[in-house]
Amino acid sequence: MIAKKPFYKKNIDTLKKAIDSRKLSEKDNLKARNVIAGLRLEQDMAYFLDIEFEKYDDIIVLNDLKVEYNGKTAQIDHLILTCYSAYFIESKSVAGSLSVNEYDEWTHLNGNKVKNIESPLMQSKRHEKILFNLLNDNVDMFSGKILGIQKRLGSYTAHHYIAVSTNGNITGEGRDKHKDSLKKADQITATILDFHKEHAKGLLGTFMDSTNNDDKFKTMSEKELNAMSRFIIKNDISIDNPFKSFGIRNSNSTPHGTNSVKEKQQAYNVRKQTSKCPDCTKQMEILWGQKYKSYYWKCKSCGKNVSINERCQQCNNKFKLKKDGNRYFARCQKCDITELYHKAGK
Repeated sequence: MIAKKPFYKKNIDTLKKAIDSRKLSEKDNLKARNVIAGLRLEQDMAYFLDIEFEKYDDIIVLNDLKVEYNGKTAQIDHLILTCYSAYFIESKSVAGSLSVNEYDEWTHLNGNKVKNIESPLMQSKRHEKILFNLLNDNVDMFSGKILGIQKRLGSYTAHHYIAVSTNGNITGEGRDKHKDSLKKADQITATILDFHKEHAKGLLGTFMDSTNNDDKFKTMSEKELNAMSRFIIKNDISIDNPFKSFGIRNSNSTPHGTNSVKEKQQAYNVRKQTSKCPDCTKQMEILWGQKYKSYYWKCKSCGKNVSINERCQQCNNKFKLKKDGNRYFARCQKCDITELYHKAGK
């Protein structure tokens, strides 16, 4: 299942037009070409993931994510979620070659130029830690309980891959150390699928086949998996706009979440004001209207009914309200934006 698809082609085309216009400086021109190369590899990787996993309901693909938690940011090129594991993929498009030595130090070699770079594997593992901290601290938003105790992600494993472009080359004495993680983009999907099948089968595969009930061996159920992916998307603050540093405006850019904590708070405050009754100013509550199949506000004091007609600030489409426990979320299908609308009792 593909849960998030960025606008790779539109972004590439916009950058190519900027280059063709000859209005960019020499430095920005080179930077734009490097961004295009990176986007093309991400596009290729997303294509392979789409082809392989679109038909699976228990494998969820999220492309181009950016989440912030406790002042730290994780930017993830591709994230694949299953009931057993998460797979992080970092795309590396390189002109020339990457070299990793015996001390796990990475360099980019391009002609006569040598540049030290951060280990992409260490970078990916840092992103894992930030995302997992966010998930563990909000696990009640998507995961259930066992014997009254809240489940956590303790047994939920993570795997990391570095997707290298077809013409890319990895050299150095440390290459073999990471041979299971460094792969061409078209090789990664098969590796993930094999891992997924091994997890599903497990050491108790014979027993699982005989009982035909593998849910008890999963870290989470498919319902929890889908809820977790929705939670991640809700907290995604990425935006399809790699042009800001070039001074290029892109009208096709579509935000996937609120751009900043401040903007999120402003959006929430606007909606919070609607929970006050327009007649008596007392607190209202959200109820489900069976007649019109929609949620509405009802004043606890004077009994006044108020329809909910919130619209997306980006495209003006009407939000669709969904309930999750005591929280109500407003979702715009067109912009793929989900925001907390109201929390009962607040």
